[in-house]
Amino acid sequence: MLNKKVYKLSDDATHALNYVLHLLTRREYSELELKQKLKTRYISSIIDSVIEKAKENNWQSDDRYADMLVRHYVSSLYGPLKIFMEAKRKGVSKDLILQYLEDVNFDDVAYQNLLHKYNNLVLDRETQVKALQYLQRRGFYPKSCFYALKKFMQKDSDID
Repeated sequence: MLNKKVYKLSDDATHALNYVLHLLTRREYSELELKQKLKTRYISSIIDSVIEKAKENNWQSDDRYADMLVRHYVSSLYGPLKIFMEAKRKGVSKDLILQYLEDVNFDDVAYQNLLHKYNNLVLDRETQVKALQYLQRRGFYPKSCFYALKKFMQKDSDID
């Protein structure tokens, strides 16, 4: 069994609000994540009121969370499919994520990913297939994968 603490569910709203503030001072949380954390310690009626108070005071915002999520995964060189999957897992709507993905050129992100992984290697046919599979596993659409590989291969031919 995991070493998770088992708490007796409390109905102390002040303590719950302090716990939410404690969590939110460290990083952003989606509403779903906060609910999951709180449900191990507090009764459901307290959870709903505390999260509502946090949203009213703008301490918790799924909009800010979506922005942070997109920036994190783009800077980590992941594609849009991975971002959508993580957003769904965290309870953030696809519409919110789409707002922040509008400005991202995932063809270039995929190319940067290949540069980072394969640096100055000349890719043979087998390695090209592996590179495409790698990009797909990182959540890129096939169009972006092929664009990145083509650009990467042209970079090698420009050097010769």
